Amino acid sequence: MKVSVSGHVISIDGRTKGRTHYNDQIAGAVFDTFGQTMGDDAEAGIDVGPAEPSLFASRTRWSSSIRRRPPRCRSTASTSRSYGVRL
Repeated sequence: MKVSVSGHVISIDGRTKGRTHYNDQIAGAVFDTFGQTMGDDAEAGIDVGPAEPSLFASRTRWSSSIRRRPPRCRSTASTSRSYGVRL
């Protein structure tokens, strides 16, 4: 998760799960560069819709050994437990 501030906006970014509801809470004791607090606690709910199908390769490089094995790569599918890849 990454939290960033720009002007009067606080952004929370990170990985989410499709079709999930998240509750965010920020304590009223959070203060700005001038020492001023928000005063009251703040709470917001966020609904994430269905995830778009996608395929991600891991950060490692594709590996292949012509004499031993066919090419392979670790990867993750966001919406499916299995998938087929053709090289």
